[in-house]
Parts: sequence; C-alpha cells; structure tokens
Amino acid sequence: MTATSSIAPVNDPLGYGFAVAGAVLFSTKGIFIKLAYGHGVSTEMLLSLRMLVALPVYLVILATLLRRGDSLRRLLTPKVVLASMAVGILGYYLSSYLDFLGLAFVSAQYERLVLFTYPFFVLLFGVWFFGDAMLWRVVPAMLVSYAGLLVIFGWNLAVNPDGLLAGTLLVLGSAITFALYQHLAKRQMLVIGAGLFTCIGMSTAAVVAIAQNLVLVGPASYLTLTPAIWSYGLALGLLGTVLPSFLMNMGNGPHRRPGHLLHRRLRPHRHHCHRRLGAGRALYALSCPGHRPGAGRLGAVHPRRAHGAATAALTEPAEILRWGCQLP
Repeated sequence: MTATSSIAPVNDPLGYGFAVAGAVLFSTKGIFIKLAYGHGVSTEMLLSLRMLVALPVYLVILATLLRRGDSLRRLLTPKVVLASMAVGILGYYLSSYLDFLGLAFVSAQYERLVLFTYPFFVLLFGVWFFGDAMLWRVVPAMLVSYAGLLVIFGWNLAVNPDGLLAGTLLVLGSAITFALYQHLAKRQMLVIGAGLFTCIGMSTAAVVAIAQNLVLVGPASYLTLTPAIWSYGLALGLLGTVLPSFLMNMGNGPHRRPGHLLHRRLRPHRHHCHRRLGAGRALYALSCPGHRPGAGRLGAVHPRRAHGAATAALTEPAEILRWGCQLP
C-alpha cells in the first residue's frame, strides 16, 4: 500500500466540533488578560493565577488516567516523562509568558494578528529540523498574508507607537516557541496519547509559573488580590486553558494527522467574532473545500515515504481547525 492510497476521505464531524469549540474558548484568553491588566495585576501574577486554577484539574485527570491500568503507566518511562515535561514548559509556560508580556504593550486584536505569523515558523522548522517536505504552493498565500500584517504594523506604528515594537517582538517570540512546541508535542502524543501528555505538560508548566510568582512576590501577594482579578484568573484557567486544551487535543489526537502549517486560520476569526459579534470572518475558516483526516495513521507508512501524501493534507481545513486553535 502506498502512502497515497492509505489516505481515504473520511468525514469527521466530531473532530471538527472539538476544534471549533476549542477555538472559541481559546480566543477569549486575550480579552480576559487585557481586562485583568486594567486592574493593575502583574504578568507573573496573572499567569500564575491561570495555572493555579488549571493545575488541580490536570492533576485529578492525570491520576484518573493512571488508575485505569498498567498500560499507561508502562508508557511513562523517565525519558518520556522528562521529554513531556520539557515540551510542556516550552509550549505552556515560555510561550504563554511571552504572550502575556506582549499583551501588556499591544491590543488583543493586534496580538492575534502577530501570532498569525506562527504557520510560517512551523513550515520552516518542519523543513529545517524535522525532515518535512517544502510546500511551495502555500508560499504565495503566506507572503500575501504577512504583507498585510506589515501594513497593519506600520499603521499601528504611526497611530500608537508606544511599546509597539517591544510588544510585537514578545508576541512574535511566543509564536516562534509555540511553533516548535507543536512539532515536539505531536511526537510525544504519538507515544503516550493526547490526554496524558496534556496533563503532564500543563502540570509542569503550571508548577514553573506558580513558583516564578512565589519567588518574585511571595505567597502573601495572593491575599491582596481583588475579587475581579480572581474572577479573571478563574476564567483564564477554566475557559481559556483547561477546556480548550482538551478539546483541541481530542480533535487532534495521536491518530490524526499533525496539521503543521496553516492551522491558525480559525483563531483570529474566532477572536474577531468575540469582539464584533459578526459571523462573516468566522465563516472564512469553514469555507475551504476538502479534507483527508485518514492521513493521520502514521504507523502504516514510513515518514519519509509519507511526505508526498502527508504534506498535501497539511493545508486542508480540518487540519487548520484541529491544530490551529491552541496558541498559548
């Protein structure tokens, strides 16, 4: 069986549903962060609140998964656990921290647009470091998209330049680190599954974020927070972290193809829906033709031989939906 013949067109509405729900919830994060900054909370405190709310949930789910039997526990060798922890710190702590820092300088809308540079770095990292084939046919569309981003950057620079460069670089750093995270996370999920990896990675990142804030300001600082700040932390932890992370990983689980390229299409449109309550932009991500989710069965095809078929699936809309909505 060739790589091409192993890919069968299959409708997967459940995967679409998980991805759309995750996109909607993840896109509320920037709004909650900007609202919390209006109350004078620090970046480190806000990030720790997000993780403080999310950590118990992930620990409970992790314990539940491990109690199911010995099969999952046998997968958790020291090497696998340490690798999952490191990847989790990269994606859920470092990328998030840079993103939170950037939002102190730029608007939530502009932050979404800068994060939209992420697919370009995913493409480059895949070609440079992970042996992926170069998809030249997507380059013109990406150049047009990023030319538009440069125009928007220039307009913001002329209208409100204060902190724009610093905020842009910080959010860009978040996009770059999260692009690398997506490649590494998929490989870990193929070993231990999406749920187990999410629990380990997010729990590790949460411990690091909480420890950072404790070192900087101490545990007594939590007692001085207002109810409004706690409410934003609760919303970030549950609506902007726990629920969408599992929804997206369920839609992208280890049996599905890792969509490593243009999978940020939905997020910016979901964000504008929250801001403007308009459906036109959101429908853009759903209007593309065709999808082949069967390409996710990587075990049947050697990665090198699968490049021809796999890279063809990377720009399909289902992959945009599944992998496209989990920026930090």
